[in-house]
Amino acid sequence: MSEEGEVGEVTRSWGGAMTSKAKIATAVPTRMALWALLAILTIGAIWAYQDYRSLTRELDQYQKTHIEEQKAFLKLVVSDMTRYVRSERDMFEAVAIQELKQRVGEALTIVDNVYRRPDLSEDRAVLETAVRETLRAIRYDNGRGYFFIIDLDGVSQLATDHPHNEGRNLLDAKSPEISSLVARILELTKNEQGGGFVNHGWSKPGEDGQAHRKLSYVQLYEPLGWVIGTGIYLDTALEKNQAAAWARGAVSSGGWAYILFFGS
Repeated sequence: MSEEGEVGEVTRSWGGAMTSKAKIATAVPTRMALWALLAILTIGAIWAYQDYRSLTRELDQYQKTHIEEQKAFLKLVVSDMTRYVRSERDMFEAVAIQELKQRVGEALTIVDNVYRRPDLSEDRAVLETAVRETLRAIRYDNGRGYFFIIDLDGVSQLATDHPHNEGRNLLDAKSPEISSLVARILELTKNEQGGGFVNHGWSKPGEDGQAHRKLSYVQLYEPLGWVIGTGIYLDTALEKNQAAAWARGAVSSGGWAYILFFGS
């Protein structure tokens, strides 16, 4: 090999070595950068997961705390409404008792005025008819309130809601509820007051069924031997009472219904 060829070969060998060193010098930092990036991403992922778990625990705790607070709040609301409903019920019963006594008292006054009319005193049948028709015409509470009369033998003398029962002995009624009710009413006339209150089921004008709860007050009119009474439907009063309670709860409890359905 000539001297020039040897020099060329040395030059090429040296150039290749330099290229390899350059490649190695470039590859090492690149790989280190990749490993560093991978490490950073891994650490970041771990931190993010830990933050996520911590946030999840905090949210769970918040939800549990919030639910317990809502339960405690609603418990207070229900307790408040329960006391209110009981108070309203007691007040209603007191008012109803007074109202029924007053209405029967007014009816007895009307009956006594009819009884004392000179033109009716000589004919008992005419007198009884006058009393029946006078009380039959009296209605109140949008037509749901009316008077009834039974005599001391249990015979219906005035049945405004069921006129077909007039003249029948209700102690012999096929319905045990009716016969039992009449027996209870007649028993009340034996006390010192000559009457009293009775809670019972009955029909309601314009509605089906006999199970409408009713509170009635009866009083004996001794000159005729007739028991005169009237009553109030408890289910109607209860509906009004419940509506008033719900309305009060929605207002006085700081919008609890809004919180219940939509959250705080």
